[in-house]
Amino acid sequence: MASIGKHGKGKRLWLCHKAPVRVQIYLGQITKRQEREILRIVEPLEDAVKLGIEATASELRSADDLNDKLREKLREHGLLKGLNARLTIGEFGRPWVEKRKDTKDISEKRAKDYLKTIKMLEEYFEADTPLRSITVGTAKAFRAQLAAKYAEATVAFRIKMVKCLFNSAVEYEHIAASPFTKVKSGSQVNDRFVHVEKGDIDAIIDSVSCPQWKAMITLWRHAGLRAQEPLYLTWDRVDWANQRLNVYDAKRKCDRLIPLWPKVEAALRRLFDAAEDGAKRIITKYKPGKNLRAKFLRIIKQAGLVPWEKPFQNLRASCQNDLELDGYRMTAVHGWIGNSESVAAKHYLKVTDEDFTKALGDNQGLKNVIESVMHSTEQASTGVLQKQVQVGKTAMLADAQVCSSSKRNQYAQQDSNLRPTD
Repeated sequence: MASIGKHGKGKRLWLCHKAPVRVQIYLGQITKRQEREILRIVEPLEDAVKLGIEATASELRSADDLNDKLREKLREHGLLKGLNARLTIGEFGRPWVEKRKDTKDISEKRAKDYLKTIKMLEEYFEADTPLRSITVGTAKAFRAQLAAKYAEATVAFRIKMVKCLFNSAVEYEHIAASPFTKVKSGSQVNDRFVHVEKGDIDAIIDSVSCPQWKAMITLWRHAGLRAQEPLYLTWDRVDWANQRLNVYDAKRKCDRLIPLWPKVEAALRRLFDAAEDGAKRIITKYKPGKNLRAKFLRIIKQAGLVPWEKPFQNLRASCQNDLELDGYRMTAVHGWIGNSESVAAKHYLKVTDEDFTKALGDNQGLKNVIESVMHSTEQASTGVLQKQVQVGKTAMLADAQVCSSSKRNQYAQQDSNLRPTD
């Protein structure tokens, strides 16, 4: 059992849970009342470790009344493995993100997204707010505040990251339950889809003087690559003989093989011819992780076009829509673009103007055929009817004449009151 004894001018805490070895923690000068309070908190924690069971939430939270130095000492010696009621959003969140990034569990971009979400939480709840002090009500209020400022898809994206963050805090036993469990994430369906026409993107490519930017824009629109994927390309991934390109899928941490479509091959050929001997990376102007959005928006404006929403995703979505319209098997399309059927249905595949043009064109052709058949049928029917009428009239006149003449020839005109001739 824990005990407190004298140590010089102060006191020290003796822990016995690692018997036969005793652990001592120097407490300094404390009062009798503080001594009793420390033992009241520490003894249940030590008993739980001895019995090999988990301390209760209330027992763990009671340690938050201790000073930071003593609390960390208890944690070092295994008495506070669970809840840490004073841990703030940032104190837990930022190391958690860095650890996931270091272990390659998330990409650089996703790490930045998480850090931005943590900053949004701190701005709303204040930076020194402990995780455990956030309730379901305040969590819902946070979502409502996001909904008033951002689109539904953005709100859903942020809330899903917050849920992941707080669920991890539960797993690490810093909090007993996540207050965001009952908060609705919402839909991330791409309601800002814009089909970028090939003619527009070709005009943008023509307006750019940098060959590497020409190649990146070509890869985004005509090969469906994600924004960062061109930056990972190396020359050993280009199979010129078989016309294939091996793309590193940074999001799913795998490779996918895509065809070297003519425009893509031409753009890469120009870079290959101009590349220095021994060069490995195709795009040498930027390193992976570089934010290309601002520069790309300027390029669009310089080409005389108005930037569309979600510039990179809509180029990629336009490419997938074109591939589907061209009649490729969806299995192949999903493999080339690097997404699933459900993701494509939510975020990529949308009705385009070409679908309406094709539909109306097919209907017009069918309408013309029907009208032609109906016109021919009507003419044929009219001719038959006219012949029938003419034949009918002729027959009626002929019959009338026969009937009339036969009667005149067989019977003499007689009086209405017939009398015997004798």
